Amino acid sequence: MPDTTAYAPAPAPPKRRSFAGAVVLIAIGVVLLLANAHVITWAALWRWFAHYWPVFLILYGAVKLIEYYQAQRQNRPFSGIGAGGVVMVVFLIVLGLTASGIERVRGQINWNEINGDIDFDESGFGAFLGNTYTFSQELTQGFPAGSTLKVVSDRGAVDVVPWDQNTIKVVVSKKIRADNQEEANKTDQATQATITPSGTEITVNANISAASRPVESDLQIFVPSKAAVNVSTRRGDVSVRDRVGNVKVNNSGGDVSLENITGNADVSLRPAKGSVRALKVNGNVAVDGRVEDTTITEVSGTITMTGDYFGDMNVSKVAKGVIFKSPRTDLQFAKLDGDMTLQSGDLRATQLTGPVRVITRSKNIDLEDVTGDVRLQNSNGSIDVRSSKLPLGQISIDNSRGEVNVVLPSNANFQLDAKARKGEINSEFANVNVNNERGNSAATGTVGAGGSRVQINAEYGNVSIRKAG
Repeated sequence: MPDTTAYAPAPAPPKRRSFAGAVVLIAIGVVLLLANAHVITWAALWRWFAHYWPVFLILYGAVKLIEYYQAQRQNRPFSGIGAGGVVMVVFLIVLGLTASGIERVRGQINWNEINGDIDFDESGFGAFLGNTYTFSQELTQGFPAGSTLKVVSDRGAVDVVPWDQNTIKVVVSKKIRADNQEEANKTDQATQATITPSGTEITVNANISAASRPVESDLQIFVPSKAAVNVSTRRGDVSVRDRVGNVKVNNSGGDVSLENITGNADVSLRPAKGSVRALKVNGNVAVDGRVEDTTITEVSGTITMTGDYFGDMNVSKVAKGVIFKSPRTDLQFAKLDGDMTLQSGDLRATQLTGPVRVITRSKNIDLEDVTGDVRLQNSNGSIDVRSSKLPLGQISIDNSRGEVNVVLPSNANFQLDAKARKGEINSEFANVNVNNERGNSAATGTVGAGGSRVQINAEYGNVSIRKAG
């Protein structure tokens, strides 16, 4: 048999693994390490990548080209790009084109339009927009008697402080996001706060609306205590205290605190949410907008609250009534000597004077020490009403899917008309006829000399009428 081994082809040399991907990853890692070590800023890194990201593709292609010629010289097969290389190239192209597009429009952005999402702390997303540089400024000008203060700010806290001088002093504390000190200095010079008189109105403007970089400007304003105040800010907390004059605050995102105000207080919070705190207001208080927590106490006038309320509400000692209207609750009463708390599932109030009207749903209503007329309408919650004073007012209660408990003075005079569908009725008063049959109950009667009408309609819940202990 002939020997065929001499004619067998030599085995092909194995392919060598490509180092192109590893080289590109090392280059990216070195750049990220420099940024993380603060050798370069993240903002500078971002802009460099947005302009020069094709360098990574060139580096990858150069390494692959070198590997190709080496394979040719050594008569080895070329490994090609491979699936992993294709994925990396596509990822770099997509990320690079996105960065380039963002960078092209970045210079046209009014940063104060998005200032609310910028974190000026070093640990936040704002670190990608450069370092934080701080600046201060102080302005002083005459403030004639009878003048009104108007404050305009895009981002930053506003604190209005009273003093006994006939001048206005503004202390500015500013933070600027920039790549370097020179850029921050230019932004600071372009955003100097101003004081502008116009008739009886003197305007303090933080002057940061046209800033080319993110800016936060806190204003502390010293102004005579008898000046009315009108504050308008897009983002930042507002504080006004010890003022003899009306106070108006329009805040698009931030908390509002008012204290010891002799005059009316008007607060608007839209479109973002914020909390409201008003203490010792000798006048009326109006709050509208999207409100988180609410604390209002010691008001000599009326309180009117409208809009959307998301947090806890605490109201106390209101001389001339409370009006509250939200998508779920319509509430009104004439006077509040005690306090009222309103949470997502509970409404509680003590020492309130009617006429009391509450139209709501999905709340447990608890009213204690009520005088005057009462009208309650609720569903998916219980109702507890306790009246301990005479004369008794008219009481009308409609409730669905919840218990109804009414406590009245033992010597009260009233006419009762109560019905409970799918529930039972219990009464501690004589001369009240109760008929509980097949889940549909009714109670009628005249207690004492009659007079006030107590009408209760309940569905899927029991009704209890008790004497005050």
